[in-house]
Amino acid sequence: MKGKINENVENLTQESPMDEKDKEKEKDPLPESISAFMMMPFGSDKKDPDQQEKKDTVSKGEQEALYYLTIFGLNDAYYQNYKNNSVKKWKPINLERADIGAGWSADLLENVFLKITKSDFCVTDCTFKNMNVALECGYAIANNKFIIPIKRPIDDLQIDETHVYSSPNISDLAGKLMQVVRTKPLMDHEMWPVVFERMKDPTKVVFNQAKYFYQRKDNIEPFLEKADSIKTFLFQCVCEKPEPKDYVRVKLEEFETLYREHIVRPLYSVIRPLSEKLDSGATEVEYTCQAYATRDDANFSDVFSSARKRIKILTTNLQGLTGYIGDIAIALEKNEFKLEVLTLNPDSEFVNSRGKLIGKEIRGFRTEMSNSLEKFKKQLGIVYDSKVSIKIYSEFPTQITYFVDDDVYSSVVSVNHQSRQNIVFKVPISRKGVAESFLQHWDTIWARATEVLSPQTVLPQSESKNSSECVKKNRDGA
Repeated sequence: MKGKINENVENLTQESPMDEKDKEKEKDPLPESISAFMMMPFGSDKKDPDQQEKKDTVSKGEQEALYYLTIFGLNDAYYQNYKNNSVKKWKPINLERADIGAGWSADLLENVFLKITKSDFCVTDCTFKNMNVALECGYAIANNKFIIPIKRPIDDLQIDETHVYSSPNISDLAGKLMQVVRTKPLMDHEMWPVVFERMKDPTKVVFNQAKYFYQRKDNIEPFLEKADSIKTFLFQCVCEKPEPKDYVRVKLEEFETLYREHIVRPLYSVIRPLSEKLDSGATEVEYTCQAYATRDDANFSDVFSSARKRIKILTTNLQGLTGYIGDIAIALEKNEFKLEVLTLNPDSEFVNSRGKLIGKEIRGFRTEMSNSLEKFKKQLGIVYDSKVSIKIYSEFPTQITYFVDDDVYSSVVSVNHQSRQNIVFKVPISRKGVAESFLQHWDTIWARATEVLSPQTVLPQSESKNSSECVKKNRDGA
């Protein structure tokens, strides 16, 4: 029997030609989907003699297994919730990780942060005491992402127990209990080689996950339906052409039972709160935002002074913000975040163009920009030197944007009027499209800009004292 199974496994792992129906499916447009990012250690290559004795890292194979099983597990858990009326609607989930999926930056950490920002929710492997995962998880929490924390028991892993969290009931920073999933029972099963090869097929899953699951959703039945029906996307994936012989199909059904028990069911309970979070607006493509007739009407004095987590300013001219220096100082004194300022270089060639658009005399406009920049440097950058970073950029100015805590304030740029006199829109950072419209724009300009004040900048003591007195006067309304 084992010989027959091995022979059929070899046949299953071979490529099969696509029929006309499959070719037509490939032409289908990409469906609307939910984007997710998985935060996890990559694992080490235990086949490498230098890595075999390491006890502080899990094997790459174990991490690969977890990633692909989570792709299917999330989609199966979400669809079963939908079939059981626990959630109102269903969309396929596209799960990326740092080294898989489209990237926006050559820098790995920056790419990870961008993917987290763009994702609708995150999954984090909290099994290990891994600093990279902890950093990514903290960034996701700071960006108001729904996080599904998962953990594997120590018995599942070939790793020293001192490098994992011992309690299965440990909670994350948001107070959520870990979802305990198990990969070992599946990896120990005799059908694992064929299942793993089928899951990894990039033409089906990795690069077209959403399309793959969407095209097969109508074949899936609820777990409690008739016994001979297809219950999971994973089982359908493995049983697609070439179809397995009956005696192998029985073994695959055994494997599917383990998969449902150790992967799908632990994830099932988190789908409803995830859906509620997504339905609250994080993935809606049409939503309402606040608008103010001018910048003064947005009451930035209260907005800046009440900031707790972040203030990032992208502008062409700091002159209109000098009146808020005291308010920004209040927030910096009360909290630990760093103020980041991006303003147009007063010597940029684009100052001429912008000045003409708003009717400014160019030399005076450049002087105004330079003076306001120096005022920010002296009154904020020196007094709060460890909390302030100021950069100048030289690109054509296309946005006037402030990031304050969990909101984005964007001023309309127009001819004839400075942006401070135009409408200001306020949009939550978690809304769909904000990452592409504002966050990625900020990250790109910030990376290219020239630093003119960093936390290490130090001015002479007399100048620093004068700056402190100016800030106090601004802050106290003198």
